Amino acid sequence: MAPITDFPALPLYFVNFDHSSLFPQINSQNLGLMAAGVSRHPDDLFPAVPLIPLDYKKTSIGDPGGVSVRVQHTNLDIASRTFYLHLPPRISRAETLVAQVTFDLPDAFTETTPPTIPPTEVPSNSKWAVGLNFKDGTQDDLASDTINIGPTCHFLGNGQPVLGFATSTDPPPPISSYANYRTQRTSFQLTLRMIRTLKTGFGDASLQVGTVVQYAKLDTQPPHNNFIGNGITQVGIAIVNVKPQPTIVRARLQSFKLWMNP
Repeated sequence: MAPITDFPALPLYFVNFDHSSLFPQINSQNLGLMAAGVSRHPDDLFPAVPLIPLDYKKTSIGDPGGVSVRVQHTNLDIASRTFYLHLPPRISRAETLVAQVTFDLPDAFTETTPPTIPPTEVPSNSKWAVGLNFKDGTQDDLASDTINIGPTCHFLGNGQPVLGFATSTDPPPPISSYANYRTQRTSFQLTLRMIRTLKTGFGDASLQVGTVVQYAKLDTQPPHNNFIGNGITQVGIAIVNVKPQPTIVRARLQSFKLWMNP
């Protein structure tokens, strides 16, 4: 099916992560900056992921550039690095909200032990995901969050992407590999739409890999069913490593956009 496209030409918020900056290029509602966060237990002062500095990569004039984000574990919990935008009620309670993240260079690997300089990366078949969410709480992913609405681009063995937390009759994108995505400069675009009325609501999503699109309705099982909840305070991106050490996952964020229909 076609990707979700029925929203205004100009977003109300747009950031392209230029040179690792979270400063937006469009911010018509004065929403401030996206905030970088991590996954952690609510009672734990320490994150479940090392805070490796963001790495801006633009290898050539034709390369769109972006922030390379790396996620690895410090313990056995799910580890994520997040980038969330705080939403005031005048935005979070809008009838229709559409969010979109564009990224490339997905990868999963381990590093040789003992490490070499520079480290040798060994491909991994571990599962991981890039998620796009409306949620409550702060920019951190906490077990105490009660609202979490959104799909994932879920990577299965050696880079097979599928649309997660959603139900689709479309076939997933063709089987490929992380190496092919690098060589072909494949772009990934994950789009989330939430539509609400006074008494009900629903959500849908699309995942575009290159020119191939998979469309789906969001799952209605908890915690993905609170479409009419007024507790939404954040929208943003989570790069999630769902396996314990030693796997490391990585993706390069190119842009984040948000649209609204009051």
